[in-house]
Amino acid sequence: MAVLVEMTQNIVAENARIAQDQDEYQKRYDGLVRRYDEAKARYDEVVTAISAKETQSERLAHFIKVLKAQDGVISEFDGSL
Repeated sequence: MAVLVEMTQNIVAENARIAQDQDEYQKRYDGLVRRYDEAKARYDEVVTAISAKETQSERLAHFIKVLKAQDGVISEFDGSL
């Protein structure tokens, strides 16, 4: 994502320094913004998935800890487990 941000900043700076076809510049700019938005959306999905996995891992670790603390064999299901 940082590369896309840098590329966008570069074309904006280039547009400010050099006279160019504004339609072509807008197409390039819009393309970079679209690519950034897609990358950001994918990043957000991955972060959400990682967070869900971490939460699940914590819950399972707690469950294992509770099971290890039980005396004897567990013969019937207990909702608190």
